Amino acid sequence: MKSGFLSVMTAPAPIHFRVDPLVSSGQVISTLLITVLLLGVTWVLVRFAHRKGWLARWQAPVPSGGAVPDLTVLASRRISRQTNVFLVETGGVRYMLVESSLKTELLALGNGDADGMAGST
Repeated sequence: MKSGFLSVMTAPAPIHFRVDPLVSSGQVISTLLITVLLLGVTWVLVRFAHRKGWLARWQAPVPSGGAVPDLTVLASRRISRQTNVFLVETGGVRYMLVESSLKTELLALGNGDADGMAGST
């Protein structure tokens, strides 16, 4: 009885795995060449459109020289590793800018005659 049981429970034949590659090296090379060719054509077309000015509506406008007042950093101090204080002037008005890792604050100081940050509190 045991010999009949063992003959029925034999394992099936193992699965034969594929030995040839799914993609040949010729296909890989041709795919890479086509990709490089398409990228090159795209680059040439974008460069051509940029020179013709067709991409201007997607670019940020460049301010004219007189429209934006000059920003001058008069002084800067490092308070801690993550906090910096700047004294800046634009359009004749001085501002104190406090920059930290948590937040940034801007305080208008006006047209004061204080030199540097010594007189501001």
